[in-house]
Amino acid sequence: MAVYTPLPRGLVNTMAAVFPEVSKGGEVVDVEGIPQGSINTTYRVTVGDGGVWFLRVNEGKTFDALLHERDVLTALSDVDVGVVTPHMALSVPGGSFFPLDIDDVRRWACWFKALPGRDLGVFEVTPAHTLQVGAALARCHRALRAFRRRRRNPFGLPVVESWLSSLRRTLGSVIDSPLGAVIERLTQVVNRVRRRRRPLPLGLVHGDLFVDNTKWHDAHLRAIFDWEMAGRDHLALDVAIAVCAWSFGRVGEQMVLSDDSAAALVEGYQGVRPFSPSERRGFFTELQLAVARFTTSRIRDFEIPRDVSVPSGRAANGVERRHLDYRDFLARLDVIEGRGERALRSTLGLR
Repeated sequence: MAVYTPLPRGLVNTMAAVFPEVSKGGEVVDVEGIPQGSINTTYRVTVGDGGVWFLRVNEGKTFDALLHERDVLTALSDVDVGVVTPHMALSVPGGSFFPLDIDDVRRWACWFKALPGRDLGVFEVTPAHTLQVGAALARCHRALRAFRRRRRNPFGLPVVESWLSSLRRTLGSVIDSPLGAVIERLTQVVNRVRRRRRPLPLGLVHGDLFVDNTKWHDAHLRAIFDWEMAGRDHLALDVAIAVCAWSFGRVGEQMVLSDDSAAALVEGYQGVRPFSPSERRGFFTELQLAVARFTTSRIRDFEIPRDVSVPSGRAANGVERRHLDYRDFLARLDVIEGRGERALRSTLGLR
C-alpha cells in the first residue's frame, strides 16, 4: 500500500455513494492516505457511523488479475477456514470495481471493509502465534483445492529469473559494485534452485503471508488478508515464505532464526495438511527461492527506481512510504545457507 494516485475528496464521496455497503454507514467524514507498501494506492476512509473502509486504487494491474483476486476472496468466504478473510464491497450494478481515468490511464478501485482485530508487532511473535499461522495457512490451502482459475504464481521462479536478468542489464557497467555483487549472488542461488527444484504438490498460494497481513485478538489469529499475489505454485513455497516472514529477526545487528517459531509454524501446518515425502526433501530449495524472491523484489522496488519522476522511496504525491531493505532478506539467506539443508530440516521437523 502507498499513495501514488491522489483522489479529490469529492471523488471519494462519489465512489462511496456507488457502493451501498459503504454509503449506508453515512457520509464520508475522513480520508487518510496509507504510506505502507509499494504496489497500490490505499486510503483509510471513515464514514459517519464510525465504520472504517479501505479504498484501494490498483496500480498497473490487468483487469483479469483483479478478477482473480475477487474470485479467490469469494472462494474463501464460501468455506470455514477458521479466520476472517477480506470482503470486497459490491456496487449498485453488482460489480466490485470502480473505473478511474486519470492522466489518460485507466485504473480500477475497490472497497474493503476493515477487518476485526489488531496488528501484531514483529517483536511480539512467539511459537504460539506461528503455530496458528501454519494451521490457518494449511486450512486455506485445503479450502482452495477446487479453485478453478489457473493463474500461475505471478512472483514464481520464472519471474524472479526475469527480474534478475533485467537488473543485470540495468546495472550494466556497475555490476562490480556492492549491489552488483548481490545480484550475482542471487543469480547463482536462483540457478541452483532451477537445477534442484522438483515437482511438488501444487495449489493456490497466498504468496505474501507476512506479519502485517494478519489481524489478532487476545493472542488469537482473527484474519488473513492481502491475497492479491495469490497464484498457483508449490504449496511448500507458501510455507517457506511464511517461515521467512515470521521466524527471523534481528538481535542487535545480527539476523537470527527463531528455531522454536519456525518449527511451530511447520508443526501447525502439518497438523492440518502433512507434507509429502517430496515436500520434506524439497523444502530447503523452496526456502532459498523464497528469500531470493523477496531480496530481488526489494532491490527492484527500492534501490532501482523504474520511473525517474518518482524516487524509489516516495509516492507520486510526496507521501513517504515504508522502505523495505533488501539486506534483511539477504541476511536471511546467510542464515539459511550457513545452517545448511540437513540442520534446517532437522530444526523444522522435516527429517
